[in-house]
Formats: sequence, C-alpha cells, structure tokens
Amino acid sequence: MSLMGLKNVMLGETVDIKVINLLKSLAKALGFEDTLFVSSAGDNSDGSSWIKAYTSLTTALDWIASNQSSGQFHLIVTGVGSFDIDTTGNPTYDENIAIVGMGRNLTTITNSNSGATCILKFTGSAILSNLKIDVGATSIDGILVNGTGANGFEAENVHFEGDTATGAMDLLMLDGGVKYPKIRDCFFHGVVTNTTGIHLDDCTDGLFKDNEVDDCLIGIHLDNADDDDNHFEIFEIDDCVMGIQIDNAGSTGNAFFHIYLYGCTANIDDNGTSTELFDINADSLNATLAPADLTGVVVTAAAGANNWTVADVEIRNVAAATKPFYVTGVVFEFDTLEKWGIRLTKDGGTTYFWDGILEAAANRSNRILFNERYLVSQGTAIECSVKSETGGNDADIWINIEVI
Repeated sequence: MSLMGLKNVMLGETVDIKVINLLKSLAKALGFEDTLFVSSAGDNSDGSSWIKAYTSLTTALDWIASNQSSGQFHLIVTGVGSFDIDTTGNPTYDENIAIVGMGRNLTTITNSNSGATCILKFTGSAILSNLKIDVGATSIDGILVNGTGANGFEAENVHFEGDTATGAMDLLMLDGGVKYPKIRDCFFHGVVTNTTGIHLDDCTDGLFKDNEVDDCLIGIHLDNADDDDNHFEIFEIDDCVMGIQIDNAGSTGNAFFHIYLYGCTANIDDNGTSTELFDINADSLNATLAPADLTGVVVTAAAGANNWTVADVEIRNVAAATKPFYVTGVVFEFDTLEKWGIRLTKDGGTTYFWDGILEAAANRSNRILFNERYLVSQGTAIECSVKSETGGNDADIWINIEVI
C-alpha cells in the first residue's frame, strides 16, 4: 500500500481505535517506525491516535527530532485544517519524515512567524503528500530541500501556493547536492513579479512528472553548473514570464518531454549543454524562414553524379539560434531540371535528421513541408548538403522554422 492508499483509508478523523492500530501496522509494514497524528480536534497528549492527536504539526516534528534513532523513518498523518509552523528562520529537520495530509486543498501548512524565511526545510529524507503549502502574504520560501542527506525527497499531490507572495521567493528549492528527488502530480501557483515555481541549484537525477506551474516569474529554473540529468515529463506551464530557464553551460543532460507552455512571455532560455527536448508545445510559436531573405544559401553539389556536397553548408548559424526551434520544411530552388538530393543535419554531419529526393523546374522556388517537426535545441546550427544527377550544380536553400 502506498502513502496515497494510507491517506484514502485514514480519511475521516473519527475512526475506531482498532482501525487506527491496523493503519499503524500498515505504516509499519511500509517501513515507518511509528505514526503520529495531528488534528485540531485532538487532545494534544501523545499523537498516537486522532483522539490523542497533537494539535500542532511543529510538536509532532519536534518529537521526531528528539526521538528518532539512526535509520528510522516516521510518518505524520495530518487532519483537515491549517497547521502553522510558526517558527523563525528556516525550520530545519534532518530526520527522515513523511507528512501525509487529507488532500491538497484540505490540509494546509503555513509559517506565519514574522521572522520566518521559509515554511519548512528538510536536510534529511522527506516525503510530502496530499498537502497545500501556502506562503501567504509574505516573501518567505515554501519548501527547501538541501544536501545529500535529503536524497530521495518526494512530493506527490502537493499544492504549492504563492499567489499573495510579496517578494522574491521559491515555492520549491532543491539545492546543495540533493539527488534523486521525485516530484509528481503537484501544482505550483505564484506571482509573475517575484515567484519561482521549481528552483534547482545543484540538484541531479531528479524526476519531475505530471506537474503544473502557473503565474510565476520563472516556472522551472536550473541555475547551477551541477544541475544535471534531471527529467521533466508532462508539464503544463501557464502565464509565466519565463517558462523554463537553464542558466549554466555546465548544466548537462537535462531532459524535457511533453511540455506545454501557454501564455508565457518567453518560453525557454536554454544555456545548458546537451539538453534533450521532445514534444515541446507552445501557443506562441514564431514561424519564419531561415535565412529570412529572398536569396537563400547557395549549396553546391559535388562534381560527378550522385555526390553530396563536399562539406555541409550552414543554413542557420549558432548565433541565430537564441531559442529552441522546430524545423518544419525546406524551400529550394535548383539551377537545373533533374533529380536532386537534399539532407539536413544539426550535429555537424554526424547524422542527418531529414533526407529527400526531389525534382523541380529550374530556377523556380518550391517547398516541402515535413510530415513531422524536428525539434532543435537552442544554440544549434542547421547545415545542408545536396547532390544532383549531373553534379556540380547549385541549389538555393532555405528552411522553414518555428521558434519556441
């Protein structure tokens, strides 16, 4: 049984003690040393059941901090309502803790202390599920996850709310060398003037799947050279000033699959290395020709029949590729009426992502639109080579692109 399954069984804060004992046994079977309950209706005695539940989440967290032995993992089950951490600075826990609420709009965690700088900080392994993290009308951060001790941090079905934030803040920050986080089925909602939804600063091998980020200054921000090999899949990013921002060329191997960007001022700024992009969709694609002129780029077939151009010719250079883009077609004008071959590469001729055989009237422009769009990363040149039946002939080449 998963934590989601436990939550579904526990839903309802007035259950028979036999059921409570069964649930605690199930939690024990999942690897938790003990289960503590937090509810506004509890008597605040020892947290062992709903009746005896702690009324403060901080009390439960502090009990674990004082009593957890090495290698143990504790589960906190929180009831319906809002639970205020009310602690100055960064309330930090280096223990192994799972906090499970009743639903991401039923159980809310805040930190109203005037000296607070975040809601909670975890330097030990932590799991958050079925919760709302609400920063309120402050400039504090939401959840901070820091260091290798926090490896494997998980958040599932969590609503990170920052729509009334008054200053620069991160809804979720993963930094300090943390590895293997899993963030699934979460919603991040901020303010376009100051909020970052998901902020990575030295985080590797993370899995971020089935999430939504709305109304942020930056939706997803990778700003460290050691933000490597993170996998983002099935994201909706709406109405952000910048959808995805990767700052550092040292940031390598990050992958973005099935990303949907709507209403963003800018969609992607990728300064990383070997970023993998697949199925990136946006409502503000800019369709154009490259080069954007009436001349095109002259590409000459090698001498002799059926011989490719000696060296691939650049159609669109690196400097022009300031954003990721799709190649959707090729426009061509041949100087002879015969069969021609055209091929396009984005890796300097190691491989060719499109290759076609064409025949058209001499000195007349024609266009082929591809059956699929070919996604090209920011900072990537497109090159072309041609061949003809007689050899040594010229072709004027353009490419159709859609800039993301």
